[in-house]
Amino acid sequence: MSNFLKQIEKNGLKNFYLLYGTENYLIEHYINQIKKKIIPDDFSDMNFNFFEENATAIINSAMALPFMNQYRLIIVKDSGFFYSGKKNATELIFDNIADFPQSSIIIFWESKIDKRNKLYKKICEIGEAFEIKTPSDKELIKWIKKVCNAADKNISDENALLILKTTMGDMNFLKNELDKLICYCDKEICAPDINLLCTKTIEAGIFDLVAAIGNKNLKLALEHYNNLIFLKEQPLMILTMIARQFTLILQVKTFAQIGENSIAQKLGIRSFIVNDCLRQAQNFSCEKLISAIKECSKIDYKIKTGQITDKLALETLIVKYCN
Repeated sequence: MSNFLKQIEKNGLKNFYLLYGTENYLIEHYINQIKKKIIPDDFSDMNFNFFEENATAIINSAMALPFMNQYRLIIVKDSGFFYSGKKNATELIFDNIADFPQSSIIIFWESKIDKRNKLYKKICEIGEAFEIKTPSDKELIKWIKKVCNAADKNISDENALLILKTTMGDMNFLKNELDKLICYCDKEICAPDINLLCTKTIEAGIFDLVAAIGNKNLKLALEHYNNLIFLKEQPLMILTMIARQFTLILQVKTFAQIGENSIAQKLGIRSFIVNDCLRQAQNFSCEKLISAIKECSKIDYKIKTGQITDKLALETLIVKYCN
């Protein structure tokens, strides 16, 4: 998880960085580490700037010399300069970037990029571009234990994994759930506490629902479905997620021979999700999964064309595949 910072330690600080990806928690953590490293607290207000898309303001700030410090740090978040749509602003930054002084360090924090973009290629040439990916399950479990231990709380590997399976969100969401557990629990964070306090994402709820369907447990499947409805999830969204889950199980079942880690890399999902899908796949044949995916598509059409109500359609689907 600290690969970005290790490379900075090894190769030295550069003037231009592009950090992109979906793990905003890590990106913000890395930026804060760099800020602490190069700007004393007493001068942070005068040597730190944050922008979103104002190319002219970014250039003016970059050209300004730092005040009583070696560096000025500039963060540019979700500028849109790295994919089509803001051509003029991108061109303006591209044309001026070579003239920026060595005292200015600019970090572009982007959620969306196009590697064919000329500014992306320029940053790769004169600076560094890093894709900040979701850490592996092992790394996240290690991080969860580290956060808990720092708060003088104990948690087992098994219960750390349970938190991952319950939340299934990004690290910001995960940190919020950990904060709740740390405040509530006395010394040991246990499964009952996790089940009581952690907010289950729709993805986790759909996993439980499809698992109950696979086990032909109609009562439990309807219970999971009604829990999702109680949490204000729309039936049409639940249907979409069920179809996605059936598709995921089919993909995992198809690639079962290449191993969990390879499947996780190939499909871009977490290892524990692969493991759970492999377990759920034992309850379905490929033909049954394909049939279920097609059935979801038909129901989606019927709901959108007013042939059936959404709640009744979902309950009918659940009953059909539980029998």
